[in-house]
Amino acid sequence: MKKITHFHKHFSNRCYVSKKQLLFLITLCITFLGYAQTFTSSDSYGNSIRYTVTSATTVSIMSGSTIVNTNVDIPQSVSNNGTTYSVTAIGIFSFDGTAIASVSIPSTVISIEQQAFSGTNLTSVVLPSNLETIGDYAFQNNQLAGLTIPSSVTNIGIGAFRNNLPLTSVTCLSTIPPSITTANNSSDTFYNGATGDRSNIDLIIPAGTTGVYVTDPGALWTGFNTVTENLNVGDTYVYDYVTYQVISVGNSTVSAVGYDTAGGTIVNIPAAIPNGLITYSVIEIGNNAFSSKGLTSVSIPDSVITIELQAFNANNLTGTLTIPDSVLTIGNGAFAGSSLTEVILGNNLTDIGGGAFIGNNLTDIIIPSSVTNIDSLVFLNNPLTSVTSLAITPPTIDTSGGSDTFAADRSNIALHIPQGTMGAYVTDTGALWTGFNPVTEFGTAQVGDTFVYDFITYEITSLTPNEVKAIDYDMAGGTVVAIPGAVPYNTVSYNVTSIGNQAFQGNGLTNVTISDNVTSIGVYAFFQNAILEVELPSALTNIELGVFENNALNNVEIPDGVTSIGIGAFKNNSLTSITIPSNVTNISIQAFRGNPLSDVFSESLSPPSISTGGSNDSFNSNRGNIHLHIPPGTMGVYVTDPGALWTGFNPVTEDVLGVDDFDFTNSLKVINTEKSLNIITDNGLLLQGYKIYNITGVGVSIGKTSEIPTETLAKGIYILKLDTNRGTFIKKVMIN
Repeated sequence: MKKITHFHKHFSNRCYVSKKQLLFLITLCITFLGYAQTFTSSDSYGNSIRYTVTSATTVSIMSGSTIVNTNVDIPQSVSNNGTTYSVTAIGIFSFDGTAIASVSIPSTVISIEQQAFSGTNLTSVVLPSNLETIGDYAFQNNQLAGLTIPSSVTNIGIGAFRNNLPLTSVTCLSTIPPSITTANNSSDTFYNGATGDRSNIDLIIPAGTTGVYVTDPGALWTGFNTVTENLNVGDTYVYDYVTYQVISVGNSTVSAVGYDTAGGTIVNIPAAIPNGLITYSVIEIGNNAFSSKGLTSVSIPDSVITIELQAFNANNLTGTLTIPDSVLTIGNGAFAGSSLTEVILGNNLTDIGGGAFIGNNLTDIIIPSSVTNIDSLVFLNNPLTSVTSLAITPPTIDTSGGSDTFAADRSNIALHIPQGTMGAYVTDTGALWTGFNPVTEFGTAQVGDTFVYDFITYEITSLTPNEVKAIDYDMAGGTVVAIPGAVPYNTVSYNVTSIGNQAFQGNGLTNVTISDNVTSIGVYAFFQNAILEVELPSALTNIELGVFENNALNNVEIPDGVTSIGIGAFKNNSLTSITIPSNVTNISIQAFRGNPLSDVFSESLSPPSISTGGSNDSFNSNRGNIHLHIPPGTMGVYVTDPGALWTGFNPVTEDVLGVDDFDFTNSLKVINTEKSLNIITDNGLLLQGYKIYNITGVGVSIGKTSEIPTETLAKGIYILKLDTNRGTFIKKVMIN
């Protein structure tokens, strides 16, 4: 008993703490438990990412996340139990072995730890700009082809990027090389399982850092295939006798700033030039870059945006000079003092500096509509006889005697301006383009004239009224085309009423919108595209030969006014269902051939003429898998009567898709709103009742009101049957 008492006293003495110490220990325990907290949160792709709290304001991603999508979007911050945490680390094994194709890593992440992305399917990754450390084997066994390491990274662990077999380029942005492992074995940071070393990887490093990266004693970034120093802004180098100066490192752009005449008198400036592994875009011709070099010819690439002052001053340039559409400004004296006989100015040029073309041999010049300012002396001392300005709003020019933009005396120069602009150019108070002789307005349109608007070429078909036809398309306009109701030309608006033969053929279009002004579409107008959907204009009456053949249409609504459908009009599309309006009288051979049709609805009481059987069948050679829907009482004329053409369909049903003998066009309207179908009648027509059927013929609603509720009906196509004092009206409607 004494021993026990002694032990108790001893234990009590050893475990005694003050109240202050006890409070500290409790606080420390609570804090530790708070930091050890784990929770999950979903990213924008539905992946459930698991986090562990690392401080009062930060979390790290940990292993155990549930990845349900091949894309992962790591957020900058997450919230749990009312606390918002910044995501600062991607912990060990976080996504190890998961099938990730892409990952977005936020700038808040400063650490990517051991095997965080080991053995995923990553082909590329953008490392965050504040990243400091990359752990051992963090990105091993992936498919990374190129890699940029931010300047903030100080340490890259063992085998961090090992066994990324496609990896051929590594760019490191730091002037102080991050620490890496160089071992010539599988521990090497960049070990390649195919070569066993780095010999197939090119290294790009900041300017002036080859020593600390590669050649200094103890340098670790050795063994790469090539080493290229990136240039800084302002650095220059020579390529093919032209000296270039770096404008931007991030955008890899340069200015041509000098020329060695050993390169000859003919200069073709490239759009892009290489510097080791880096390609720079040439976007500028600098001040005096090619001045007084005896040049006879120069080619300017369509990458150049600016030509600075006196860039090509005092050379022997002859013939035609083309300024590409990319050029926005031409500086003072840029091409002064040569022997140019023609200058073609680019269509995006806005400003031409003083004396830019002074002292050449130009006889006529066309000023693009984009030009807003032409400084003094620009075309002085040229034998000009003709100036054409395409702008509706006259560019600003200099008219002061010896500084005149064109000539001190313009009376021997003809001026051509757009139709309707005589006042703005010449006769209005303050007009600057005076003294030319003669002055004519061009653009008095004639039938047959063509012009381009928004990548579509139009042909004038009528002047009373003003009408045009779309006849061609420039694929540079993209794959989605909207054909407008009207287009401008020389201040006149022309209605677009037709689309010409083959106008949009083979242009890779995916979507087409056609204005209701269009009344005719020519043969093969949209042949051989990839159009998924199109809304045909309501005024269309004929659908011509091969109009939409070889596309990807999965749905099309034929306007009610159409009377004929041409040969192969919708051949080889993806239509599963088609409705033939009641006005259609003829469906030509192969009109719908090569579509996976399952349903054909014909609304006419008198069957349209069609081609039956064989390779020329209007629908398909075998109609046995197509359900034919026809109006009530028309089985004979469609199918069973001698000579009936609509045979071979299976099944054939007389359902509510028919129409009756009455013409309700002017007496009954159905208005489809968001929540209801509203029935409006006049001319003594009285609604007595309605019934709505689904597309299979099952009744889904019945009543007698003129406002039919549709909120409870699923979206889709329905058949509306209206009973009136004059008979029955049947119409297909869409519930949205």
